[in-house]
Amino acid sequence: MIDAERRLLANALLDFSNERFILLSETCIPIFNFTTIYTHLINSNQSFLGLFDDPRRRGRGRYNHKMWPTISISDWRKGSQWFEVQRRLAIEIVSDSRYYPVFAEHCKPPCYMDEHYLATLVNKVCPKMTTNESITWVDWSRGGSHPSTFTKRDVSEAFLNKIRHGFNCTYNGRMSSICFLFARKFHPNTLQPLLSILPNLVGFNVYTTTTTTTQNDTTKEEEKEEIVIRPNISRRIGLDDYLTPPNVTHDMTDEELLWRASMAPKIPQYPFERVPKVAFMFLTRGPVFMAPFWDKFFEGHEGLYSIYVHSNPSYNGSVPQNSAFFGRRIPSKEVGWGKVSMIEAERRLLANALLDISNQRFVLLSEACIPLFDFKTVYNYLINAKKNHVMAYDEPGAVGRGRYNYHMYPEISLKQWRKGSQWFEMGRELAIEVVSDQIYFPIFQKYCHGSCYADEHYLPTFVSIKFWEGNSNRSLTWVDWSKGGPHPARFWRTDVTVELLRGLRNNNNTNCEYNDNGTNLCFLFARKFLPSAVDRLVKFGPKIMHFH
Repeated sequence: MIDAERRLLANALLDFSNERFILLSETCIPIFNFTTIYTHLINSNQSFLGLFDDPRRRGRGRYNHKMWPTISISDWRKGSQWFEVQRRLAIEIVSDSRYYPVFAEHCKPPCYMDEHYLATLVNKVCPKMTTNESITWVDWSRGGSHPSTFTKRDVSEAFLNKIRHGFNCTYNGRMSSICFLFARKFHPNTLQPLLSILPNLVGFNVYTTTTTTTQNDTTKEEEKEEIVIRPNISRRIGLDDYLTPPNVTHDMTDEELLWRASMAPKIPQYPFERVPKVAFMFLTRGPVFMAPFWDKFFEGHEGLYSIYVHSNPSYNGSVPQNSAFFGRRIPSKEVGWGKVSMIEAERRLLANALLDISNQRFVLLSEACIPLFDFKTVYNYLINAKKNHVMAYDEPGAVGRGRYNYHMYPEISLKQWRKGSQWFEMGRELAIEVVSDQIYFPIFQKYCHGSCYADEHYLPTFVSIKFWEGNSNRSLTWVDWSKGGPHPARFWRTDVTVELLRGLRNNNNTNCEYNDNGTNLCFLFARKFLPSAVDRLVKFGPKIMHFH
């Protein structure tokens, strides 16, 4: 029974327009018109699900002590099967992977799941979301294990009005005479009297059609059109229809894209064989200059990575069809160095990558970045990482705290202000939080301009405020700041030598922490390599970095 209820909810949840969800039986009837019912439900602050603590044998007496400690007897509740819930609670019900298995294993007759599972679940996870009352009226006055069944002799205007207005209850914190919107159990023979009384009583908009016949029609037997019911031969609509990401050249607006990307399943187990991938996101002005080198890196590892390129909209260069970068350019907008548009581009890249549910880790790179190790090493390092890699530190000087705008207070205080490298790596959970952020990002859009460089402060500040426990506070992309200035050193063609690449792979004798253990493998990528360096990278790199 509960399986069927969860199945109904799950199907209804696939339509994002559905906000309220009512469970009814074949013997239920509405006792108000559609407008009244719709308004009552849509405007309700709570769900309507009856639940109560019944100390008797048919209440607490049905509790199975094997359910402890997940469900204690003090958690145990009983209630009506016929519920009405809002979308948030419906998602909690279909996502429940903790309490449902306990009921499935230990709730056997005389324990009836349809009377106890939802009532107990809601009492455990979100008791304030329900009125503790059902919105479907039934008559228990005659006693027994089932409510009364009404026949056509019971149906009258007075009887229906008693159900409609014979009670008092609370609705959105105020007293109301509308306590029930539906009623049951009505025998099939009540259909005709209900149709003759209810429409006028509750104000249904009933439309009837009339037909006229000619004399010729009545003098011969009426010819009836044969109705042929054909089997449904349309293709099966399965999980693949929901999992297949759209083409990267979609036409979604940023608002639509971020909304869709923010969706996340609440059930952690996947009902299919999911191979986690790494999303390599390139934020560029034009072409990915190091693409020939990256192609060597990706070769032979199809199915374990995804590529997304955000370049200037005015760039119209082409990519060879045999390149991993072919057809991977997303709808982009113009980006200004140090401006909020840079963060918008990063969120746009993340959002596009999140549309592929197989993408588990997300790396932001530039056209001047190169990998320092073979694909297998990079993949295993990222997929097995327990923390995100977003550099964040408190810089007390003019280029740190000096960039803070006091108009950001109280959402962001000076003590919370952080600085860090733009080039991040993060897991799927944090990526969803970044594209979903509607608190901190709008503040940066409004107040982080000029000498406040959004790309150096937004993510470090956001992550430090909300998700610092899961962050390593370091970047995986190495750069050379030894020469000073606002930009790191650049590597020309003549700089690329075997010694340089080996030194970068040794991470310049740097030590760091990975999964709570010390390691000398701290950087997986490096920048800034100029376009002229690509031929020497292709010549020396694959062998030194063990690409094959």
